[in-house]
Amino acid sequence: MTAVLDAAPLVAAADRRDRLGPVIEALLRDEPGDFVLPAPVTAEVDYLLGRRLGRSARLAFLDDLAAGRFTVACLDADDHAVVAEIVRRAADRAGEHGTGRASNRGVDVVVDATVERAGSMDGGAASDVAKAAP
Repeated sequence: MTAVLDAAPLVAAADRRDRLGPVIEALLRDEPGDFVLPAPVTAEVDYLLGRRLGRSARLAFLDDLAAGRFTVACLDADDHAVVAEIVRRAADRAGEHGTGRASNRGVDVVVDATVERAGSMDGGAASDVAKAAP
């Protein structure tokens, strides 16, 4: 199975003070499938790790990327069309501006679009663990 990850579970797994960190770390360790990070998520994780945990956490994450622990998914034109459709659906549900929905913002929508793409590539088995940590 393909697991599409958002920043929150990766930052929680790295942060020893996060109460969900050990649970998420175990999930990541035990998952036999591929881990996919949408490209914008890599920048968000890098920023959050540096801000919250410092240089060594950033470097450990960058080393994981360099070692191929995660597949980085770049968005193409079709993915951006999916992002636009997700934003439209959310705005229709929330009213004209759609400002109240967290999943209608930036990287969250990119994660949703990546899940849709990954699900179509692996027969619908993609798992969105983006919300695994608050």
